[in-house]
Amino acid sequence: MRGVDNNVLLRMVLLDDEKQAAAVGRFTRQLARRNEPLFVTSIALCEFVWVLQRGYSLSRARIADALEKLLESDLVMAQNEDEAREAVGLYRAGRGEFADHLIGLLGRSAGCRDTVTFDRDLKAVEGFSLLE
Repeated sequence: MRGVDNNVLLRMVLLDDEKQAAAVGRFTRQLARRNEPLFVTSIALCEFVWVLQRGYSLSRARIADALEKLLESDLVMAQNEDEAREAVGLYRAGRGEFADHLIGLLGRSAGCRDTVTFDRDLKAVEGFSLLE
């Protein structure tokens, strides 16, 4: 198993740097031949989304599509994959950022009754409580 940083994920999806995209292609083909998974941490997924939003100004729908494509890949093994998949659905459907949803879902999985926040966008989102 090989870990991967968000900048490699970005090249996998965007193919916006010819040299780096070619390197990623060679790397992923090697992994596929060896049936070796690519491990993606929750932090790398959050960074990936942040860069797509801030650096590339992609829409929420395009970012959710990119996340789903990564998570559906036979090559990718994501940390907290169930929570990541659920966070993508929540991010696609409504308010709050992907990272916020993942934080809340990871807290729920750890046994938290809620996640307390000052973020008013999460006021009506199940599992979050607004601290005022």
